[in-house]
Amino acid sequence: LELRGLGWAQIGLQGESSLRDSASGLLLGVLVASVLALAFGRSASDFLLISGNTRALIAALLLTLALSAVSEMLFRAYVIASAERAWGRSGAYGGAFLGAALSAIAMHPTTAVAALATFVIALGYAAFFFASGRRLLLPITVHFAFDGYPIVLEYLG
Repeated sequence: LELRGLGWAQIGLQGESSLRDSASGLLLGVLVASVLALAFGRSASDFLLISGNTRALIAALLLTLALSAVSEMLFRAYVIASAERAWGRSGAYGGAFLGAALSAIAMHPTTAVAALATFVIALGYAAFFFASGRRLLLPITVHFAFDGYPIVLEYLG
């Protein structure tokens, strides 16, 4: 951030984030994950060792939260702020598409459908970023809930 002349507030880490953003993010993430699970069947999970293991659940959720936060800071906030700085206000929307594409590539999808789904979900996170007034708490909590919900379901068996 320092090298690009950006501050924390410019990438959405200002202090105005609220409990409402957190609650909305968790609810929206669980809702989207539930709808996708109903539409496409129960998703396969790599978290079979979590079933009934509380310590593994806590570790997995903490890791998921950290990865969600880093992903949103990098692929949404930083890329969008950099694109806007380089190309003006309209560059922010191009940055959202670029960040979604980079996010999809970083997830190493195994099929074209998985790559497209990852891209569309990443655009959704960008939409939450813009809808929240460019505050990161909402997209981070949506991302966390979306990724964490299947982990909790595995834990519950």
